[in-house]
Amino acid sequence: MTSPDDFNGYGYFYVRLYWTGFGFQANIVEEYILLAALLHVVVALKRTWDISINYTLNSGKMNLALSGISLLTFMMIHLYQFRFGDTKPWKLCPPPYLLNLDTLPPGPSKPDAGWGTVQDPGQIFRKGSFGSLHLNLFWVDTPGCESVYVRDIYRMEFEIFQPLIDERACGLTAYDDLSLSVNHMKLACR
Repeated sequence: MTSPDDFNGYGYFYVRLYWTGFGFQANIVEEYILLAALLHVVVALKRTWDISINYTLNSGKMNLALSGISLLTFMMIHLYQFRFGDTKPWKLCPPPYLLNLDTLPPGPSKPDAGWGTVQDPGQIFRKGSFGSLHLNLFWVDTPGCESVYVRDIYRMEFEIFQPLIDERACGLTAYDDLSLSVNHMKLACR
């Protein structure tokens, strides 16, 4: 995602899927991720209780549980900020059928769609700047398209992550989140 239109269109794509949310103010993807995270947390807590609860913190047996709790806290704060945060409106032309498939590379069904003749499909991706590939799945720029105002989560992302240390997120930065995730994964693989 390279532009505000890409990022905000992606967010609006999920808003347009609310009809899949079984009557909730969410879509099926958000509900699936929530259920998967809840299952993961419940199983992790049960296994920690059964296996490691009798050990001290100095033994190192609780490191996986502590890194999991830290990671869960960080993720909940930032997901809450992006899902319910205060945003400004952004004007966007969404594609009529959820996805804009007109910007996909030409295939067997449309051999020459304005991209020229492509003998080797890999040539599109070999150029340093992706050649002439402009993949905008979540917005259109056709003249006369019907535009709507969507949440400007692109701007909100820059406002949230502008300082090196975000005090609203318990002093953790995106780098800390990455290192915490990798540490949690390494502990789980032992």
